[in-house]
Amino acid sequence: MRSPFLGMNPYLEHPELWSSVHSRLIVAIADALADILSQDYRIEIEKRTYWHEEITERYLEIREVKTGKVITAIEILSPKNKRTGEGKEAYLRKHRRILQTQTHLIEIDLLRINSTFLYHHTPVSDYHILISRSHDRPSADLYNFSVRDAFPMSLSLYAPMKQNQF
Repeated sequence: MRSPFLGMNPYLEHPELWSSVHSRLIVAIADALADILSQDYRIEIEKRTYWHEEITERYLEIREVKTGKVITAIEILSPKNKRTGEGKEAYLRKHRRILQTQTHLIEIDLLRINSTFLYHHTPVSDYHILISRSHDRPSADLYNFSVRDAFPMSLSLYAPMKQNQF
């Protein structure tokens, strides 16, 4: 049966389903990017593990082929990243580390829980995509969309998406 939602299905946020959804999204994004990246770059699926619990989260890095340098980090937030505890602290450490480098950061938040996790002055919205380009910091672009909006296939092609710069 086809989903009644144009974009993200909010029922996929259920804790028993999210790990699988997260993994499939990471692989789907990696596959899509591999088809369009220049031969000068490669996409890698990386993982972060929390030591108190056996939790492994995957994220993407676009690397320069010649040097192995990370050009862009792509994160899809998980519930553990957004709730108080080890997962959130590990993610925030990585987030701060990236923002101190020349690495671009794309953060995809498809979870309605704690929707103001990193964005203290954002409009109310179900989902967010943050794009922090190293050369534009401390400014970044924040794209907001709701459960009623079709999931953006390409940020440049998705006209109705609201964009805020902060």
